[in-house]
Amino acid sequence: GNVPGVPGPKTRPAWLYPGLTLEQDTLARQLLRAFFEFDWSGVERAGKKMQRLEKKHRLPPLSHLLLVGTNVMRIVYGEFDRDHDARDFSREAIRLANKGLSLADPDRSPDSLRATMLFITGGIKGFVATLEIETNPVNAALAGFAARKLLAQALQRDPAIQDACMGLGLFNCMLAKAPRLVRGALAVIGNEVSLEQGLAYLRKSEREGCYTSDISRLFLIQYLSPYLGHEAREKRAIFRALQRSFPRNAWYVFMELEEALCFDPAALSFFSLKTRVKRQMSRFKTGGYSLRRYANLVKWQYLLIDPFPAPGMMPDTGFDLRGYAYYPEFLRALEEKRESDRVVDESRSERARRLRHFKMLAI
Repeated sequence: GNVPGVPGPKTRPAWLYPGLTLEQDTLARQLLRAFFEFDWSGVERAGKKMQRLEKKHRLPPLSHLLLVGTNVMRIVYGEFDRDHDARDFSREAIRLANKGLSLADPDRSPDSLRATMLFITGGIKGFVATLEIETNPVNAALAGFAARKLLAQALQRDPAIQDACMGLGLFNCMLAKAPRLVRGALAVIGNEVSLEQGLAYLRKSEREGCYTSDISRLFLIQYLSPYLGHEAREKRAIFRALQRSFPRNAWYVFMELEEALCFDPAALSFFSLKTRVKRQMSRFKTGGYSLRRYANLVKWQYLLIDPFPAPGMMPDTGFDLRGYAYYPEFLRALEEKRESDRVVDESRSERARRLRHFKMLAI
């Protein structure tokens, strides 16, 4: 008979991949939500519960794929409490990857689970390949092609596994932007990549994936062009979608304002933006280093929108921004340039006061 808690083939919801259970799916969604809210302890709790459940019922090791992915993402974005944590996260990601690959070996799985196991194996291999993209790009590219082949096989066997599209999309986008040496080496062995194809895959996983919708949005933000009108509009829509989904995490507001600073600085003068950001800032959580850092960075950005905010909205000038330590100085230089370009619609003394205030904070 069926394992308790494991839906049989006729009762399995259409969106649940072969071999996965409803409880496993619920925990997976809890883990991912905790990740996007920067609730690192929540990620760990959900991951451990998933691993116990999978071990007890011999389920596909979806937890290993998710935990490898979240560890790699934290390494890529530098989200640690301490700088040296990156080394520990890298070791943990490799440990989880090796265990997950052993448990999900498609060649040893029943035919009914093969598509799910191919997806998990390809996903793990793809995330591990991204760890090497900086140090050994050619080797990472070759490993990525092996992952792409597995993900394509998973989709071929079960087209409902749309999460596989995220890995296919990321692989194409990443290598399309890789150095010419890497792309040349891939062309020699007959492997072609396309940015447009990569974006199409990411859009598909964003719309139809069970577990990769939000992470696909992050990659779309990274690879969509800010210079093409339709792609710039798409990016703005994605920023808003992430902010609606995770209103307590300042990171998503920070990314949108960073985009505006770089490519549409005139937007900073819109009253609607000022009102919206001010409202969003009141909702931010500040538990944990990552949340505090981005909440503080948004306050620095907000100074360009409103140079004289209320005291509770002022940035903490003593907070250690680590990799973003340059940011207040960068914003100060940007404000100086804006002042030099500004149409003179206020008195010279008022302009001088605004600039002096910003300089004082940025010191």
